[in-house]
Amino acid sequence: MIQKLGKCYIEVIKESIVKRIALPSNEVISQISEETGITEATLYK
Repeated sequence: MIQKLGKCYIEVIKESIVKRIALPSNEVISQISEETGITEATLYK
C-alpha cells in the first residue's frame, strides 16, 4: 500500500502506475488497485 511519501517519490509511483495502465498488458485495473491500495475510481481518472 502506498503511504504518504515525499513529492518526488509520489511522482515516480504515479508515472509507473500510468505506464502499467497504458501499456497493452494483461494487467487489469482491479489488480493494480489491489496492489497499490488506490481505489479503482481514482485509477480511472
